[in-house]
Amino acid sequence: GPRMPRPPVEADYDRLHSHARTILEAEASQRDLTIDAVAARLGTGRRRLERAFRAHGESPADVLRTHRLALARALLAAEGGHGLVEIAERSGFASARALKDALSKHGVSGPNGAGGVRSQRRRE
Repeated sequence: GPRMPRPPVEADYDRLHSHARTILEAEASQRDLTIDAVAARLGTGRRRLERAFRAHGESPADVLRTHRLALARALLAAEGGHGLVEIAERSGFASARALKDALSKHGVSGPNGAGGVRSQRRRE
């Protein structure tokens, strides 16, 4: 039968994408920032948010991971030899292991090459 005209969602997707991207970029370092949480803050569902990002050729999870990686890389490059545990905490990764996996997936080794993850608990 005849197809129903699609509702004008494009403008809404643009708005959702832009607002969500702002939150993801500004708060990437916060570990508890999730795609579901961003969707809820914008009064929408995760699926709809993902569709809005797909319309722009990306996914919210990729945007968040990219920003977390950029933060981690900046910390790795900075003087001060932060341990992976601390860098993971400061760049929003769930653990040093998650950070290490993300770095190696993107062709970046951790501090001092690709050595094992050492827990760096400094005594204050």
